[in-house]
Amino acid sequence: MKKLVLAILLLALLAACAPSSLPPDGAEIPWDEAVSLLHSGQVTQVFQAHSLRVVLTLRNGAQVSTMEPSIDAVFFE
Repeated sequence: MKKLVLAILLLALLAACAPSSLPPDGAEIPWDEAVSLLHSGQVTQVFQAHSLRVVLTLRNGAQVSTMEPSIDAVFFE
């Protein structure tokens, strides 16, 4: 019985520590979600256009885009 309770607790702990689901490839996401992704360590590459469009490449290979509030804002995150 102790082993079962420990196993359940371990699974619950692992589920709580699992990263939240990532947006799908090609998704347009809000700026605050992009900032959260940057802080999570899931971003491997950032591209910024003069139009304020920012494209983030994620660890899983997906690319998502957003509009930054001002030029170079992505580099201050």
